[in-house]
Amino acid sequence: MDIEKRRCLRFNLPGRADVTFDRSPSSCVVARTQDFSRQGISIETEDFDMKDSKTVQMEITPGWETDEKFSLEGNVIWQRMQGNRCVLGVSIEKMDAQKKNDLLERSYYLWQTISNLK
Repeated sequence: MDIEKRRCLRFNLPGRADVTFDRSPSSCVVARTQDFSRQGISIETEDFDMKDSKTVQMEITPGWETDEKFSLEGNVIWQRMQGNRCVLGVSIEKMDAQKKNDLLERSYYLWQTISNLK
């Protein structure tokens, strides 16, 4: 990880994201969430190249026991192919502030719990 590029601490966020690119229902994919911060999220999907996509809308289902889903809108700021997987970073442009805070608090709690087990 290139620490100098990070403005905010990122936390692992295992889960699922239903992602729509450029508001096009035909470009809807299921992705795995990787990490999350106040400013962005990274996701991974298999065998899908979003070459010209600029905006995303997603609904996140965290990997812990909850019925709550978290919606956000953002912009694709980077993308790379790793074999048959596409990994991309999204800057968060629109997300309910309380929901974002809840997601960050839960992610931080899990990170802290795992760190203390080491």
